[in-house]
This record gives sequence, structure tokens and C-alpha cells, in this order.
Amino acid sequence: MAGVDGQALRSRRWLGVHALPRRLVHLIPSVDRGGAELSLVRLLARTDRRRFEPVVVTLLRPGALEDSIRALNVDIHAVGMQRRAGAVAQLPRLRKILRGLAPDVVHCWMYHANALASLLWRTVGKPRIVWNLHHSRLDPALEHRTTIAIAKGCRFLTRRVSSIAACSRTGLEMHRRLGYPRDKLVFVPNGYDTSVFQPDQLARNRIRTELGIRDDVLLVGITGRYHPYKGHEDFLKMARLVSNELPGSLFLMCGRDVTAENGELGDRILEIGLQGRVRLLGERDDIPHVMAALDVAVSSSLVEAFPNAVAEAMACGLPCAVTDVGDSAFLVGNRALVSPVGDFGAQAKIVSDLLRLPSHARLQLGDTLRERIRGQFSIERMVHAFEAIYEGASPGWP
Repeated sequence: MAGVDGQALRSRRWLGVHALPRRLVHLIPSVDRGGAELSLVRLLARTDRRRFEPVVVTLLRPGALEDSIRALNVDIHAVGMQRRAGAVAQLPRLRKILRGLAPDVVHCWMYHANALASLLWRTVGKPRIVWNLHHSRLDPALEHRTTIAIAKGCRFLTRRVSSIAACSRTGLEMHRRLGYPRDKLVFVPNGYDTSVFQPDQLARNRIRTELGIRDDVLLVGITGRYHPYKGHEDFLKMARLVSNELPGSLFLMCGRDVTAENGELGDRILEIGLQGRVRLLGERDDIPHVMAALDVAVSSSLVEAFPNAVAEAMACGLPCAVTDVGDSAFLVGNRALVSPVGDFGAQAKIVSDLLRLPSHARLQLGDTLRERIRGQFSIERMVHAFEAIYEGASPGWP
């Protein structure tokens, strides 16, 4: 479609029965590996190309998921903004990119994209604007003050927005309290491909062989980047208590900067007394296989919206012990698996109890959690919800 005037393209697309698929622009701060970014990739993989023509625009530079997106035959345009400076200076470039793409719909991921697309709405052809919210808490101790200011300021831009999709029920309620319009807020939880995230005995054997862990050793794991939100220190304190109760247990940590080169993390492992009991894998691109090697998955997070790591572990058929944050308790659907935020002692008891179960009972519990993902949080359900929103219909969630 090179050389076609943007406004002419829009007119052709909306004449009567659509001659062309609707141009759908996903505007996102980055395509580095993260929860929202991975949800975007999953959505792109299942978008109906007969109805929508997706394109990705990243505010920063292309990141770790660029190849995965291009492999789906989706173009990426990078604005090249800096994380803490230069956004205003790059607004003309963003406007030029959006005008050239002539979007019918702009799906904005997170606050910075929400704000910028809405500010430029009139000058880029007044497309349908859809916001996507991935926060359920704005804690000044953990969140940058600029992000909090933008989140609060966005409520003044909502007149230009068609729908505001929150990936968590707690996030939806928080934004209601911030003054976002109730009639535009909808709940669209993340969706998961249970043909990718599934129990896999061959993968379990391979990962355990790689790590030198026998099949009968009880292995507890946490996945997620090294960040104060994720509660890695509480996980280690919990692991110390569990290892006192079950001396044969081992612990696995996987995610960006979760490596032996992370001096802060290494120091905490030594101080807590877990040397030799923890495997640090760093960032991996075979998370479903890593999860298959576990007996119990843990989320010790202090802040979450709708935790991808928990849902992925559930889809892999793993019992999950979670903190009562964001939609974690709603996701697992079983209060016996939930402990108060920061109470690593309570979480240690839950994990120990899970590890003491006969293997068949753990597998049965894991099967129940997997079926919950299949029934309520499938990738198909998420895709159908967003495609309905793009066309101005209800997403179908209560």
C-alpha cells in the first residue's frame, strides 16, 4: 500500500462493505519482553486478518520481541523516544507515522501510549481509540512519579476514547476511583494459549537434566524480571522456611536479571542461607518448558494487575501459591492458595503443604487450575473480546 494517501485509504476502507481490512495500529512504549508486550504478541498471532490489518508502533526503539512480531508478518515502526526525555520533541515524528498509517483503530498499551494517541487524535484522522490498562495500583514508593501523573491526567482525555479495557478487575476499580468514565471501562483479562503452556514430561526431563536435578526432587519456582514489584526477597525468605521443613527441596528463579551476575540478589541468597539451594536461570525463551520442570509455582509479588506468570503456570498444570495482590486470588479461584502480601511465613506454609501432598493429588490440583485457564482465560476469548471492541461492540465479559 506504499504511496497511497492516508485519507484516501481511510475512505476506501470505510465505504459500505469494507473493501480492505481495517487498519489496526498497536501503540506501545516498547516491545521488550514483559507482560503487556507478550499479550500483544499473543493477540497479533490470532487477529483475524480478513477484518483487521495490524501494525505495531513502538514509542522507544525495537526490543527483544521485534523478531517475534515480524515473524507474524506485522510491520513495526519505532518513534525512537527516550525513556525519561525527548517525548515532546518526538511528537511530530509520532504524528507523521500515525498519519501515514491512517489507522481506523489505535489500540494503546499503557499510560504513555494512551496519552499520546489521545492528544494526537484530531490530527491523525480521528480514529477509534482503545486504551489498555495494565496497572492495578499506583504506589509512589514503587512507581515513577511521571507515570502516576500521566495516569491521573489521562482522565481528562477520555472524551476521545471509545473503550478503556482493563486487564484486571482490581485495575478497573482503581481507574473508576481515579475518575475514568464507568461507561467506557470494560474488563478484558489476558488470554493464554494452552497448546503452548501445557504439562510436558519430555520438557520436564530435559530441563531437570540440564540443571542436574533428579525427577524425585521437589522443585519450587518463580518466574519474572528482577524488580521490587516481584517480591524476590520474600520468595527467598519463604524458600528458607520451606527448606527447613523439607530439606530435599530446591528452588528455581527465572527472569531478566535473575542471574549470578546480579550482586544484590546473590548477596541476599547468601544472607538468607540458601547457597546451593537456588538455581538462577536468567531470562529464557522456553518458559513453558521451564515451568514443566516445577512441582509448585509461586508468585510473591507486592504489586500485580493480572499476573501472566501465574496464569501460565496454571496452564502448565502447576499448583500455584500466590500473594493476595491484584487479580491473583481471583485468577487461582482458591483461597487456600493465597497468602497476604509480604507474609512469607504464610506462603511458606502453603508451599510446604502443597509439596507434602501425594504426587497424584498435586497433579489433580494442577489439572483443576489448568481447566480454569482453558475455560475462562483462553487466548481465543481475549482475541474475540478485543475484536468486538475494535468494532464498537461489547467485549462479552461481565
